[in-house]
Amino acid sequence: MNIPAGAYVFVADGRQLLLFENTGLAADPKLEVKAHRERASVATRDQGADRPGKTQARVGGARSAHEQTDFHRQDEDELAAEGADMLRRSVLAGEVKALIVVAAPRILGQLRKRYHGEVRSRIRAEIAKEVAGRPANEIATVVVNGRSCGRSAIFVGQGREISRRDVHRGPSLRSPRRAAVQVLGRVWRA
Repeated sequence: MNIPAGAYVFVADGRQLLLFENTGLAADPKLEVKAHRERASVATRDQGADRPGKTQARVGGARSAHEQTDFHRQDEDELAAEGADMLRRSVLAGEVKALIVVAAPRILGQLRKRYHGEVRSRIRAEIAKEVAGRPANEIATVVVNGRSCGRSAIFVGQGREISRRDVHRGPSLRSPRRAAVQVLGRVWRA
């Protein structure tokens, strides 16, 4: 999938957020960093001072323990909320016309919960892949090819999930569903 000239690529994982702009051509993208945020999280043993709590049942003598709070997950969720807010501000300021989101699968789910309506309308594709620690040229390669080492899922607009097989070869003709999926101008039957 090509990255249109002037399109923005938002990359996120549990530790950092990156916002790139394609200053090159659609066929030869050049990603330039527009915004970067990073958050370091201390070890869970240093964040939680108390042991997990216990509860006693009202009737009988049964006791049960509570699960320990996962502070790293809370930090990741807060960072995803910051990322959604950063996208909202950029879109409402008129900077972003087209957006491609590349995020770790769990972070992508958190982002989707918090997207503003205008941000949703600008999203051209979502790729569920963790690439935030890679250089910009490798991130562009992942977006253009739709893959790197490992399998990635691509979500186009607000449609259903499609795999790399659907993007590169088209869906199987024996598929029981016949929903149309548009991939940046191309329409295939799934």
